Amino acid sequence: MPKKCILVMDVDDEFGVLTRITGRIRREGLNIAELSVAQTSVAGISRMTIRVELRGIPVEQVISRLARFDCVKDIHLCEEGASLVRELVFIRCYADSPLCIGKPFLQQSGNTVCFEKTGTPQELDAYLQENRSQILEFSRSGAVTLNPEGVQYGSKTVLNPGR
Repeated sequence: MPKKCILVMDVDDEFGVLTRITGRIRREGLNIAELSVAQTSVAGISRMTIRVELRGIPVEQVISRLARFDCVKDIHLCEEGASLVRELVFIRCYADSPLCIGKPFLQQSGNTVCFEKTGTPQELDAYLQENRSQILEFSRSGAVTLNPEGVQYGSKTVLNPGR
């Protein structure tokens, strides 16, 4: 099974950036297992969180090639424990399933309910695997991260840019 890692990039929030980044990853021969992109608290900057399957390619090589893009302001490998990493999953199951009992649900449709669960990607992998017989459907958001030490742009570290 290929090794998975999470790359975190702060990029210019502009047209075409997603296409350029994912195109480079494709040319490296990597599979994108998860992708999440959203604006940050810094105007004009979006954060891309990409979980890739390495398939024998050194992650340092991938980071080096992606860092060459002028639209990439910061890129790093998300180390387990060093960053806050969470993912959201919506889960649909039968309303009478033990999996749903006691959980607030987001939606009820006929005899099924939908609820949410958050955790690290590894926690959600284990939860979904353990309960697969009770789950009718699920949809995952992909990982999002936050570096507790702030983000470095040039010589400036942004800890709480909104304040």
